[in-house]
Amino acid sequence: TIFISTGVMTQICLEASDELEKNGIKSAILHMSTVKPLDIEKLKIILPKVKNIITVEEHIRSGGLGTSILEFINDNNISSIENIIRFGIPDKFSDKYGNQESILNYYDLTSENLVKSVTSLYK
Repeated sequence: TIFISTGVMTQICLEASDELEKNGIKSAILHMSTVKPLDIEKLKIILPKVKNIITVEEHIRSGGLGTSILEFINDNNISSIENIIRFGIPDKFSDKYGNQESILNYYDLTSENLVKSVTSLYK
């Protein structure tokens, strides 16, 4: 399993990865410093080696990091991937306001939710 993240979400992925390791599940983290352009050379090396991809972004899922990763996988015919889960904000007008932490919690962009989702892939 690899988490692909950007921005502040990388810290949340690090926390989730540490917790998964305690439960015997190995994971890696790929921090993308930019969404556009993607680091396609790095993706060409890493993605064919993984089965599960979790994209995590503090952004609307539509047109964001997860979408770019899906397009990359399709365009490069990477067939080794079994599961792709995209975490981000739904593509709708937000009915919630507050500080960054409260918004992340509202949209379940937490290390606990990442751990729960990844663990479910191994059951």
